Amino acid sequence: MYHDPFFPKPLVDEGKDILINLCFKIETQQPKTSQAFLVLTQEATEAFNQLDAQFMSQGSELETVAREAIAVDMEYIAKTYGFNEKH
Repeated sequence: MYHDPFFPKPLVDEGKDILINLCFKIETQQPKTSQAFLVLTQEATEAFNQLDAQFMSQGSELETVAREAIAVDMEYIAKTYGFNEKH
């Protein structure tokens, strides 16, 4: 997303911060179950949904390409912390 001028860089930074915050919460709360992990990822998803309004106010949006990039990052985080079950 950083390489596409459609996405304002400061807002992409905010999205990166959401992912970093998710990692911080995983490391501090150490969820033991998939359900506990999903609670944390749901919070991150809601934060991205709120961030979309800011993108839209700047003539951008978290459209398909952006959401796919975010999904890849979330999957990487899940695998990294041992929550890589396929449902």
